[in-house]
Amino acid sequence: MSTIAKNLARSVFDTSTEEGLAVMPESLRKFFEQLDTSQSVETESLAHGIYSNFPFLGPLVSAGIVPNGTSIMDWENALRWVLKALQNWDSSAVSRLKKLQVLLVTIHALDANSAGLNHIATRVVDEPLKVDLVRFVESTVFGSGFTDSYFEEAHQAILSAAKEHNFERLGQLIPHMINFVGGDFWSAVVLLYRSDPGLLAKVVIEKDDVLFSAFVCEVLGAESIVFATQVPNIVFKFVSVSHFQHQNAESRADGGSDCTFGTLLRQVSQTTDLSWNRWMSALFKYPGQGLLLEKALASELVTLDSRHWTAFFEAPMLSYSHKAAAPIANIMIRFAQMASEEKREAMWACSFRVWSDWSYGKGESQFAMFSPMACALDYPVSMYYSCLPTSDLQAKEVQLIREIRAVEQQWFDSVTDLITERNRLKSRLRLVQHAVALSTGSSAVLPPPIQPEVDSYSRERYHYHNVNID
Repeated sequence: MSTIAKNLARSVFDTSTEEGLAVMPESLRKFFEQLDTSQSVETESLAHGIYSNFPFLGPLVSAGIVPNGTSIMDWENALRWVLKALQNWDSSAVSRLKKLQVLLVTIHALDANSAGLNHIATRVVDEPLKVDLVRFVESTVFGSGFTDSYFEEAHQAILSAAKEHNFERLGQLIPHMINFVGGDFWSAVVLLYRSDPGLLAKVVIEKDDVLFSAFVCEVLGAESIVFATQVPNIVFKFVSVSHFQHQNAESRADGGSDCTFGTLLRQVSQTTDLSWNRWMSALFKYPGQGLLLEKALASELVTLDSRHWTAFFEAPMLSYSHKAAAPIANIMIRFAQMASEEKREAMWACSFRVWSDWSYGKGESQFAMFSPMACALDYPVSMYYSCLPTSDLQAKEVQLIREIRAVEQQWFDSVTDLITERNRLKSRLRLVQHAVALSTGSSAVLPPPIQPEVDSYSRERYHYHNVNID
């Protein structure tokens, strides 16, 4: 949507809150006449009717084509009528929720992606209207573009994932469930959020429905992460972050978003270890996909302890090549800039324990290495080694070189097992040698790319496959 459309919508909504001529849109008349007898409001038909009454709104929103003065005046007059109906809300009226639904659909159709309503919401909502807005959003039933049986099956899967705090599965399912948010629900959430975010938070908590939470986040967009700091429900917090990342909202986020992410991470760290571990697994399995979140995590890790650090280091796919090594290194560099020397050394030691226990897949079944391997923890493990006394570091390098040369003196069940063990040792040596370079003043953050063997015999016998694959 163009900036022209946003600015004009705000201006028109602004003017519509002032005294002046108020004219009911023609499309509304038949809907109000049928309210008492109809079972439900045909929201799609109503929205199409509004668009036909004000055909200039489509070109304005999609292409920034500004309508003429007469059209803008008609727009203002129609908005003024709708806003007055909301401002003078009668909470005792018959069929009031259906009337409210009609008004919400209308004001959404007369807006430009809620730019205008967001601008003037606090001038419209009073206590009686809040009560019915809450009733309306609580009673909203979400549909889907899929068959009912598919939707129900997927909904149950989401509910199960939320109940089990299986955040990784939740993040995979939710984007496929949000098909369309009606203008009525959209406008109601905007009005509640702008006028009383605490009340909307209470609704989310009491509703305790992950799909409802997802639709609220869809309406709030990038602001959902700010709202999530006010909602103690950890599932809602995750949904807000997952939605933010899925919508690629970083490009539209303001400068304070990393602070907001920091608040969310801090709140989660104060819950259970299990919740924190599963948050880390869901959000940092493939680092590099959420720069604001990673920047915030670097700051928060300074205040956390080894339990939280371990969960973070165990989250990435450690064999995810150098794609994961650089993002983890960036997080660790930011951490090191803020942490004390004692904290830094403790962090490097923590990463070393996780890396050592993993041992390049030694405990995994059917694991094979056909070349030395980059690892997500290359940087912190190299830093751990670089902090060792020079004599210990040199001794470790000599030991690994000796073990590599003697590897064929051991018995292995297959050639693959032999090559895997040799490449495992070469991978360790790679980090030790990088640590030597770091300890002597090298500015390179990560070890150099893996290269084939130098001598012809080793290059032929231990031919590397898949070296430095993206």
